[in-house]
Amino acid sequence: MLTRLSLRGRLFLLLMLPLIAMAALASVVRYQMANQLSRELYDNTLLAVALTISRDVVLSEGDVLTETLLDELTTALGDPVYYRITGPGGSFVTGYSDPPDLPGDQTTPGGEPVFFDSLSLGKPVRAVVLREFISEPQFGGWVTVEVWQTTTQRQALSRRLVLQSILLLGSIIVTAALVLGFGIQLGLKPLLDLREAIGQRSADDLRPIQRWVPQELRPLVATTNSLFARLTQAFELRDRFISDAAHQMRNPVAAIQSQAEAAMSAPTEADLRHRVAGLAESARARPVGSPRNCCRSNGSAAAV
Repeated sequence: MLTRLSLRGRLFLLLMLPLIAMAALASVVRYQMANQLSRELYDNTLLAVALTISRDVVLSEGDVLTETLLDELTTALGDPVYYRITGPGGSFVTGYSDPPDLPGDQTTPGGEPVFFDSLSLGKPVRAVVLREFISEPQFGGWVTVEVWQTTTQRQALSRRLVLQSILLLGSIIVTAALVLGFGIQLGLKPLLDLREAIGQRSADDLRPIQRWVPQELRPLVATTNSLFARLTQAFELRDRFISDAAHQMRNPVAAIQSQAEAAMSAPTEADLRHRVAGLAESARARPVGSPRNCCRSNGSAAAV
């Protein structure tokens, strides 16, 4: 494919293809980083929500969270927030009765949050489980707080970050394409000027190329000048050969012309035949350019 393109097109593709490949790779990496970033942000927020819910329930002595707090959490996070609190011994305190199941290989150590992905009511959710020791009369012991949230907003955040990266990389690629196109055009200008200068020469103009060219073009110019020199030498040899051949042909042709004129002036038919036969014999006897042939022909013409 590259062999069918112009030099400008080949340079453009050879420079742009790696940039496009790097941009695609950067987009994939950026997508993974965006997912990781959104997960960390929402996980930290989810943990803060779990702590807030835990404190609010303890302070209200087990009452359900106020509608104002739930609305504020939903507005801040963008996705509905669900929770469940169980007291010591697994006793239900407040919240929703159908939390997502914790994966079987995960445990809930005290004081450390455990994050996991699961399904709730057929929707993907991100959940956190936090066990805290509460030294309150009503909740004396370990209290488990479970908070989960749908992942619509965090996925939207990841897509938004990736889209921004793609737009940024796309603008960089477009700018690079314009700069490369202009740079290649400017870089190839000496070569185009050289082509134009050679194209304006006549067919007989074989003078060496004396114009300035970049270092990369100097071997090409040197080879072209060498070709011009060889062609000039070949043309000189040709002209010299033609001049020598014309000089060698001049005397034999003059002799044949003299014999032919003598034959035309023959008084009788017998003399005409005799002179024409002598002319043919002289032409066959020696090469046309032979000096002795010229002399013999002249002698015959003089005798006639």
